[in-house]
Amino acid sequence: MNARTVASALILTAAVLVVLGCGGREADLSPGERQLRKVVASVSRPFTSTPPEGYRVTAYDSRVHEWTIIRTGTFDGVFMTKKFVVVCVTFMNEAGIYTAGPYACPLQVGQFKQVRINFQDGDAPLEDIDQFSDTLMFTEGTSNRPTKQIFDIKRIELLDHRP
Repeated sequence: MNARTVASALILTAAVLVVLGCGGREADLSPGERQLRKVVASVSRPFTSTPPEGYRVTAYDSRVHEWTIIRTGTFDGVFMTKKFVVVCVTFMNEAGIYTAGPYACPLQVGQFKQVRINFQDGDAPLEDIDQFSDTLMFTEGTSNRPTKQIFDIKRIELLDHRP
């Protein structure tokens, strides 16, 4: 090891000790040490990011025809992650023809759904999501030719929340 490497290691060690509180109380630190503590603490925090708001289809249980959907978003001003377990009730295709039953919805595991509406152009891609007390509905396609998937909500579970 050369002298520069040793000096860098000593500086880094001192910075870590300051951040961990081994360098004394905050009041006993010099302004430089306080600043160093803030800088090292800010870069050493684990990276956390807020996932995008929307619905991700994570599983399908063919035995009971239940889909698991993870919803991330802001509810009453608080970011939350919720797990929905749903069963298909009906699917409406572009021609307006309904097919009923648990097999009817063409949902796919891995899909991520977000609201995307363009009211100005009836042929623009459309994705809308409506949630009622016990019903979840995905509308896709275009405003002129939408498809709808309607689900009964069997369970909702709060997985995480961040004030």
